[in-house]
Amino acid sequence: MKKLGVAILGLGTVGGGTYEILTKNHDKILKVDGVDVEVKAVLELNK
Repeated sequence: MKKLGVAILGLGTVGGGTYEILTKNHDKILKVDGVDVEVKAVLELNK
């Protein structure tokens, strides 16, 4: 199993969608690809 830490720049349409996909499909990505994807940081200008 490989571990992959990612940072997302912005939570607009693309960043928010990416975050949602990675968190909702974490178990599937781990099972199919053998990669443990973890969102380590989110960088957003407007909190």
